[in-house]
Amino acid sequence: MSEQFSHSISFLSKEFDPTLNNGVGDWTDKEVTKTVTFKELIRTDATQHRLHFKIVSMMSSAAEGLQPGQQPRLGSDQLYELTNRFLLDMIVPTEEFTEQNKTELLQDSMALLTLGLWLLGHKMAPFFSIITKNLQL
Repeated sequence: MSEQFSHSISFLSKEFDPTLNNGVGDWTDKEVTKTVTFKELIRTDATQHRLHFKIVSMMSSAAEGLQPGQQPRLGSDQLYELTNRFLLDMIVPTEEFTEQNKTELLQDSMALLTLGLWLLGHKMAPFFSIITKNLQL
């Protein structure tokens, strides 16, 4: 079994509200907070290699031309691509966080931005640093 980590995230979820539409009921968006389980980034997991190369490619591009001590900056499109790829490849469905929750999370732009920024700082950038430490990029 591969290593895993969990993180709490809030996102909009569809919920049936029987009090809407004159008592007939209707679906409405409700913010929920759930704990998501992810696979940890591991160099030897072949199912993650495409994600690893995407991280290295985007982080390397963001770091081009930087002076020593400057931090690389990803554009919003790059962060969106990395976040989506991470979610599609790395979420471990559980009883608490289902495939339906994953679909709803992927539709909530604020949740994607929040999670993407957290993943960038806590998982992707450290992984990039480790994997490229001895490479000339």
